[in-house]
Amino acid sequence: MRERLLSHPLLLSHLLMPFTAFLIVAVFLEYSCVDIWLADSIYRWSGNTWRYRDAWLTAVLIHEGGRDLVGIAAAALLVMTMLSLSFSRLEPWHRILVFLVVSTLGCGLLINILESLTHVDCPWDILRYGGSHPYVRNFHPLPAFMEAGACFPAGHASA
Repeated sequence: MRERLLSHPLLLSHLLMPFTAFLIVAVFLEYSCVDIWLADSIYRWSGNTWRYRDAWLTAVLIHEGGRDLVGIAAAALLVMTMLSLSFSRLEPWHRILVFLVVSTLGCGLLINILESLTHVDCPWDILRYGGSHPYVRNFHPLPAFMEAGACFPAGHASA
């Protein structure tokens, strides 16, 4: 049974391959400094400020609205899953709906765990971009005086 589960195509295509790709990209960004170059460029192009940090489009529509939209979609998905138990027309969709509910909740939990492990500050909190925290690479220990950031991975964007 265990061998069959580990060789299941869904496990390979939906868990192992994406996780491997994430690790490769994360390690590349960590040690190539491409992320710092990109952040420096965006900051410089914006006139050495985070111009859109508090703008209605980014703060309200994308950040708050995106979070609310994800919550509404998750609630609708949960309701559809429960309805699939009662209505024979929805019964063929039940397994798919359960999978979506479990994966949605699992992703939310995983994002919260990763945010606590990565300790990444938001760009505007970093000293080189006008903030008060020194830049600390991922997976490096934080200085004793620093509180851990929680900006990566972004929950609303990941959802």
